[in-house]
Amino acid sequence: MKLFIPTTQIKMKAVLYSNMNTYITAEDTMFLAKRHKLRCNRTVVGDWEQFIIINTYDNKVALKTFHGKYISAQKNGFLHCNRKKIGSWEKFDLIKNNDNTYSFKSHHGKYVSFKWGLLFYFLIANSNEIKQNEKFIIKDYNTERIEKEQNDIVEFKQKIVELEKQIPEKERQIQLFKDQYIINRKAYDANDNWRNELMVKAEIIILKGKIEKNNIKIEVANRLITRLEKENEGSKIIY
Repeated sequence: MKLFIPTTQIKMKAVLYSNMNTYITAEDTMFLAKRHKLRCNRTVVGDWEQFIIINTYDNKVALKTFHGKYISAQKNGFLHCNRKKIGSWEKFDLIKNNDNTYSFKSHHGKYVSFKWGLLFYFLIANSNEIKQNEKFIIKDYNTERIEKEQNDIVEFKQKIVELEKQIPEKERQIQLFKDQYIINRKAYDANDNWRNELMVKAEIIILKGKIEKNNIKIEVANRLITRLEKENEGSKIIY
């Protein structure tokens, strides 16, 4: 691992990603319990997940939140994101690890770590060494946003393809319902004519065969209709 300073630019808009597959967020709500807190529990990038990494030109960096405040590391390790100016407590050593992750070391000599609280992961600078919980992935915000938009487009296209595959089946079902209505209407008009009633029953069997995709039912019913038509002097019954 080595000290890493973004010398190519003074400011870099970035998102911080933990090895728990969650983004770091700087909360700023009306609730005092959540105000100016750093959490590690977001699965998508929004405004609160954006940070600006600032080169302070003394081999250190500062982190500015979306709300315009700087992150400050207290002596007890608590991290507050409510400072208006950059002082010594708002500066961190940015260390690049061998696995291309990054770690932050506070002015007090402790590493920033994410740990489990009562309901969520939170950040605190109280670790003496770098382990998995002290490692973060820094991604350029614009790159992350573009990747997310591209993934959304791919997912949307896949949904369209799935829906298009369902269209023929839906159309088939609609046609079968129409056929069912016609057959029911024929059954109503058949009254007491036993040959007509039998013909309608055969058509119902054909309909069920289509629904069940049972060719045997369809073939048997068709034979029955053919026989009934022959018995009726070769002419189809008109409804």
